[in-house]
Amino acid sequence: MQASPDGAGQARSLLSYSLLLLLLARRQIKRVIGMAMKKQQQEQVVVAVALLLLVASAGCASAASCSVGQLAVCAPAISSGSKPSPGCCSNLKAQQSCFCQYIKNPSLGRYVNSPNARKTLTSCGITPPRC
Repeated sequence: MQASPDGAGQARSLLSYSLLLLLLARRQIKRVIGMAMKKQQQEQVVVAVALLLLVASAGCASAASCSVGQLAVCAPAISSGSKPSPGCCSNLKAQQSCFCQYIKNPSLGRYVNSPNARKTLTSCGITPPRC
């Protein structure tokens, strides 16, 4: 028995439609991934700017011992939750006495006290502060 010509045509149409949907879905997935990557980059910029704002607003007395600019190397770990670099951990350990000051700063508090920042501290073997 042969399939009717109408049945074969419908099967081809359905296959074409399915392929079109797959192509559209693929484009949409690429677009969403691109947007997610841009958002992550934007978050890193926001963290870096916030760190720089704290440096600019730090008083002379605290400038000698606390330098939030040294924590800029930690921006990728804090914004994305990825594993911190050895340089990040080294700078965090050197800045431990400054954490409460950073947390209390309105410009930085939400970044320094975020879940990803706490995860970064823990990954570096540092106990998150209780201020």
